[in-house]
Amino acid sequence: GKNSLIHKALDWMTTKPAKNDPNLAQRENLPYMPDLAVLTQYVKLNVGLIFTNDSYSELRSIIESDTISMPAKVGTLAPCDVYLPKGPTGVDSGKIDLFHKLNIPVQVSRGNLEITKPHHIIENGTKVTEAAALMCRTLN
Repeated sequence: GKNSLIHKALDWMTTKPAKNDPNLAQRENLPYMPDLAVLTQYVKLNVGLIFTNDSYSELRSIIESDTISMPAKVGTLAPCDVYLPKGPTGVDSGKIDLFHKLNIPVQVSRGNLEITKPHHIIENGTKVTEAAALMCRTLN
């Protein structure tokens, strides 16, 4: 995964290559920076490292504006709250049991389900449940 690649890159930059290293030609071109070894303890979960000569305050807005929407994944920590608004869902009435599993108040209207009052299904910082992830996929 991504963290394994970051660990590998940090290892290459913080240790000198052995003479019999199969990657010796590539590693000789990298700067030797043993001080970066302290960063390996922080490479956990969703972490990215940015090396720059610019001020962080200048880059912060650029970095934070570059976000992508991802579907909720079971077992991951939610980066934000997720609310279902009141109104039509476009979901067939045959899937009413999914809404009932999450205690979401719904009614059948013209063959489709309609949420009768807003509902908070995922709380920021909590693990995403299987039912909540399925609900997010169902409603897009």
